[in-house]
Amino acid sequence: MAAILMKQEEKQQQQQKNQQQQQNQKDQKQNEQKGDSQSQSNQSQDKSNKDKQDQKKNDQKKDEQSQAQQAKEEKEKQEKEQQAQQAQAQQGQPNEKEQEENEKQYAAGEMTPQQAQQLLDAQKGDEKLIPPQSKGKPQDSSRPIRDW
Repeated sequence: MAAILMKQEEKQQQQQKNQQQQQNQKDQKQNEQKGDSQSQSNQSQDKSNKDKQDQKKNDQKKDEQSQAQQAKEEKEKQEKEQQAQQAQAQQGQPNEKEQEENEKQYAAGEMTPQQAQQLLDAQKGDEKLIPPQSKGKPQDSSRPIRDW
């Protein structure tokens, strides 16, 4: 009977070993599948991350280019303004912006200093010398003045 019990125990142990082996095989398959899916998901995540990084780099390059273009346009605009100011300074005329600002500062009906100067210059040609007035009889300064 002891031999039967030993055989049964051996069978049970053998069955347990087989079950463990089957379980290990299942676990290995699951791990491999997980590993494959993880590696695939990791690869896809890596690829999407790389795409995102590439997109960010491209966006940054575009931003830098647009900023450089804006700076260049602004610089050209400033140079043109300076040239216009120099040309007007040579002509002796204030620039349009200054004229507009000066005109805005004065209320309606008031002349700007520039307008007043222009008016005076226009009337300058019409000026005549005032002839000395004769008072009639010359007064003697030694006599008292009668004022009644």
